[in-house]
Amino acid sequence: MLRRLLRFGALTPVLLLGLLPVAASADSGLAVSVGSPATRASLGLLVPISVTCPAPSSDPDTSQSISGTLQVIQTNGNSNVAVGVATLSSGGKGAFGSPQPGVDLICDGSSHAYQALVMPDVQTYPFTAAFTGGQATATLSLTLFTFTCPPCLSPTTTTVTTGPVAIHIKG
Repeated sequence: MLRRLLRFGALTPVLLLGLLPVAASADSGLAVSVGSPATRASLGLLVPISVTCPAPSSDPDTSQSISGTLQVIQTNGNSNVAVGVATLSSGGKGAFGSPQPGVDLICDGSSHAYQALVMPDVQTYPFTAAFTGGQATATLSLTLFTFTCPPCLSPTTTTVTTGPVAIHIKG
């Protein structure tokens, strides 16, 4: 009995580490982290994330755009796999100038917390299963594009990725 308790006591800090946010950053001022737990919301999940992105340049010849994705994968014991994606953006436009769907990031050099709505990715994975309570992994990737005009043709890019991070889905 004592051995079981000691073994559990030794594993508890390791298990708790999986609940802490995992962060990634770049020298450009771009940083991301994924927290836990995620909460089921209808067909999707609300996943806590934190993003820091640099404030846009005051130079009128320089502009920036940020885009990325948060992907969640959950493998259930019965060989079903649930895959979901949330899009994140700042300063970009979608098709025909419409705002991109997903999380609209605030870029001012400070860290901001968001609840990213991860929806099942049935376009890429048409046989994706539903998310259930339990363990999953999340990968968050953001790319910062900096354009200097003229010529505006070849942006400088910086990408940060964190994950796969173990998260827990409530419920």
